[in-house]
Amino acid sequence: MGLIKAMIYTLWSYFVSGVLSLAHGGTGTTDGSLLSSIVTGANGEKYTITTISELVTIAAAATSVSSSNLIPANAMILGVVARVTVVIPTAATFDVKITTDNVTLFDAVLVAAGTTADMYSDQNLAPFFAPTARTITITPNLTPAANTGRLRITTTYAQLTAPTS
Repeated sequence: MGLIKAMIYTLWSYFVSGVLSLAHGGTGTTDGSLLSSIVTGANGEKYTITTISELVTIAAAATSVSSSNLIPANAMILGVVARVTVVIPTAATFDVKITTDNVTLFDAVLVAAGTTADMYSDQNLAPFFAPTARTITITPNLTPAANTGRLRITTTYAQLTAPTS
């Protein structure tokens, strides 16, 4: 925790002194929406924290996959959270994994509307680096009878950009 406080204090000090500028942009609640905060240095270097979110329709099939890369390339994944917005029919629980990596983000999450999950409390995962972009796969314990279930998945991540001069 001491390192995080030191990083925040240092960034804040640079911001207050004018060494860094902060840009905040992006709004929206549509699929693939982005919300970013950018800290920019005097030589073009950037530290960006971004949140991307998608409302995934749970198919009447064994699995459903996010349409966007909710795990972006070259990013430090700070957290992944989810909320069931519309009950997933037939199934009792579902698992959420990073497609192709077989990393479980949440498992045995209840399908009731309003149920939430996060990678910290469910799997005790720490932030991790993602070298390549990945989608997320949702696997209900039973195949849903209809494609009426909805799951909002949100990823928060950080990326660094090298100086331009």
